[in-house]
Amino acid sequence: MLGNATARRRGLPASSVQQALVVFIVVISLSPLFSELDPALEHAKGGAGLGADRLSMNQGSALAPSGASSARDTPSATPLPLWMNLSASLPSAPSPRFGAMEAYDPSDGYTVLFGGLRGTIGFLNDTWTFKAGVWTNLTPTIGAAPIPRRDGGLVYDPAGPFLVLFGGCDVKSGCGLNDTWTFHAGRWTEISTGAKGAPSGRGEFALSYVASYGHPVLFGGFRAGHDLSDTWALKGTFWANLTPVQSLPLPIRRSMGAFADAPALAEGVLFGGLTGTRPQGDTWAFRGGNWTNLTGSLAVAPAARYGSGLAFDTAQGDLLLYGGCSAAGCFVDSWTFTGPGWSKLALALSPGPVNYFSMSYDGHDGYALLFGGRKGATDLAWTWAFGLPVRIATPVPTPKALDVGGTLNLWSNTSGGNGSYSWWWHGLPSGCASVNASHLACTPGVPGSSNITASVNASNGLRATSLWVVVPIAPAPTVALSRTPPVGEGATTVGFTSVGSGGTGPFTYFWEFGDGNIGLTRNATHVYALPRNYTATVWFNDSTGSSASASVWVDVTAALSVTTALSSNFTLPHTTVNLDSAVKGGWGSLSYAWSLNGTALSNGLSPSISFTPTGAGNFTFSLLVTDGLGAQARSTSVLRVVAPASSGSPTPSGSQGFVQDLMNYSWVFLLGAVLGVAVGAVVVLLLSRRKRNGSGAGQTPVVGPPPSPMEVVPPGPPAAPPGPPYGPESAPWPPQEGPPPGAPMAEPPPAWAPQSP
Repeated sequence: MLGNATARRRGLPASSVQQALVVFIVVISLSPLFSELDPALEHAKGGAGLGADRLSMNQGSALAPSGASSARDTPSATPLPLWMNLSASLPSAPSPRFGAMEAYDPSDGYTVLFGGLRGTIGFLNDTWTFKAGVWTNLTPTIGAAPIPRRDGGLVYDPAGPFLVLFGGCDVKSGCGLNDTWTFHAGRWTEISTGAKGAPSGRGEFALSYVASYGHPVLFGGFRAGHDLSDTWALKGTFWANLTPVQSLPLPIRRSMGAFADAPALAEGVLFGGLTGTRPQGDTWAFRGGNWTNLTGSLAVAPAARYGSGLAFDTAQGDLLLYGGCSAAGCFVDSWTFTGPGWSKLALALSPGPVNYFSMSYDGHDGYALLFGGRKGATDLAWTWAFGLPVRIATPVPTPKALDVGGTLNLWSNTSGGNGSYSWWWHGLPSGCASVNASHLACTPGVPGSSNITASVNASNGLRATSLWVVVPIAPAPTVALSRTPPVGEGATTVGFTSVGSGGTGPFTYFWEFGDGNIGLTRNATHVYALPRNYTATVWFNDSTGSSASASVWVDVTAALSVTTALSSNFTLPHTTVNLDSAVKGGWGSLSYAWSLNGTALSNGLSPSISFTPTGAGNFTFSLLVTDGLGAQARSTSVLRVVAPASSGSPTPSGSQGFVQDLMNYSWVFLLGAVLGVAVGAVVVLLLSRRKRNGSGAGQTPVVGPPPSPMEVVPPGPPAAPPGPPYGPESAPWPPQEGPPPGAPMAEPPPAWAPQSP
């Protein structure tokens, strides 16, 4: 803040100082826009150390300067430049300081920073270069260098080509240095002194190369308590004073004005500065060696200030002005200047309310570079860049989720910066390694969820890290399959159950049942119509294109059936008969259960059995067959066992008895039927004759005893073809036990024997 020391240096009466102090206090009390007043800033402009001079007016508070906003205040989809703090990403940087000299050297391709003042150490004369986002200290190898100083001028002269350093403030002369040095290829060279026609010693002046004029141009400055207003040009290695030949009007005297070349406008532009204790807000153009006041033609302009940074932004094609201070504090606004005039930028971030910083446009890295300065009582060593930031979009994974063993593709879209990029990938799943490319392809080997980000480093040192994207890595899909039943008989209904695991949903299923039919559900029921061995397969598919399959067999057999057969359907007692079975269809091992007339046989557990009847009768044999699935089939056979005709009349050799022969041989049966009819006719004839004779009246016929219930009456002997049939002389059939009363005795029947064929 202003004090009596400043008043004395400015030659102001004490009353004026008091009035100014009262006004300043009122401004402070009413303004909510600053909060970091710094009475400790006691930098003496004309002395060797710190004093209560106008440097203390840099109060470090953030002002909201007047002036209308431009169209660039509105956010746009088009990328816009902004302020970026590079400090945290720098491996090294110059020490904290303010009042350093800075300029870009196109011939060497880097920005050079020299000197400055650090409050606790004093004046500095170290030399640093900045390129591709890296500060490099050349001091150890620089050799001869200008003496320590602050607030001199550093500018590039393409006629050299070299950087030109002039004047500044040091511990001995105050702001009275007027030596001229060049810097090229890492070496300082002094080319002139005050004895060679250089401007008078000074500091805090405005210096810029003006392309349309072809020379570096210097204006004003501060020396021995006075602001200056002369204009000089460096032509080759000699300075020329342009003031005597310039046309009026001329800018009023000032120091700490902002001056830079605007090649697109073919002019140099001077803005603001400090005249005594009054900040300036006028805008001047330097054209053809003369000054033109543009202030009246401008619709809007930054508020009056001093100590602003001004540089031509080659990437944007306009002048960039940042900050500056007034009696109320320091500004944090950014402005651009083009042909129409000033435009205020709407920026969310800025270096803050700093003063005495250095700023130039870094042509190699493609942004304005701001270093150091003072904030309150603190010297700064931060590095800021204004330009198009490096932007890297959130990585795009394809697929968005995948399975172990699948291929993951990642892309990052990068913009901004300057030149080439370097990439790093972070948070990759196991089995994936980072590559220096915007596209990465890998095969994750372990399931889990990965938060993946991408970082990019542009060749101008700008860095950016994307937002993270979550990529789920699922176990590879597997599927288990079961069926009920695994085998069946006849038209078999089989139920299939599948259990899938792993993979990334949603899931789909596809079945092939092995008989040409398909299914699409998780579990399936299918009917197999034909006996055969089938293989059923299910595919378990996930959303990433991975799949797993499983197969089972299904054995469908013909329905179980059984038939039984007797070796003979008729037999005599004590004659062995064999019973055999034939099984079709069924599955697995078979069990047999024979029964006779409903009673299980103890030996009836095999496919065939033998049976020897002990008496005559009908015998019903039943066989129940059961297969491995529990299916059953039954078959029944009937055996007829007959007794012999009589104990005294054995069955003739070669015959099984008449009845048996009748049943076994159809021609014997027919012959027997004919004989039966004939015998019947004879009996009827005899009875008729007897009735007519009356010989049988009142007599009871004699009959033999009834046959046994199990006795099968043997049939008569069959005819033995060829040969005549039995004649009428044959005995009647069946034989009588005796003749009826009064009847003549019949001849005994002859012995029967089968006829020879």
